[in-house]
Amino acid sequence: MIDSQKRGYFPRFFVLVCFSLVLFLLDTREALYIYNEQSCLVGSIVLEEKYFIHTYIHSINKSQVIEKILVQHDGFVITESMFKDYSTGIDSTDAQGFKQEGEWFILTLNRETPTLSFAVSPIPGHALIIKKQRYPLIYFSKSNTILVITNNFSLHIQ
Repeated sequence: MIDSQKRGYFPRFFVLVCFSLVLFLLDTREALYIYNEQSCLVGSIVLEEKYFIHTYIHSINKSQVIEKILVQHDGFVITESMFKDYSTGIDSTDAQGFKQEGEWFILTLNRETPTLSFAVSPIPGHALIIKKQRYPLIYFSKSNTILVITNNFSLHIQ
């Protein structure tokens, strides 16, 4: 009688695992997958919108920079870069437009990339903002390391 009870657990467990896998594969929500320098998955964030924000404090002029990033099926497009201090180190070489709104300078961009690589800054303020929720990059790795962000799931990236 004990053997027949043990055999009954495996099929139920197998069905549960298969059902969970199907639900995972059917989930159509976009997510960001965050990898460390060893290419290991260290975090993920579900996206509710097509855009998110990357913000940091510029290392030279010590002012805030905000990048608006569009999520696409095959990667990302940095669409805007906003900053208050237009000085040394602010890259505007491929800007498609430029305007000023209040104290902000805004560059219109079209920088396409399959992944995003960010050096985790020791300066407070380096974060991703998704639906007004702030995710400091220091939560995923120590400062002065590189994080790679993609929207394609894998346990390891190449």
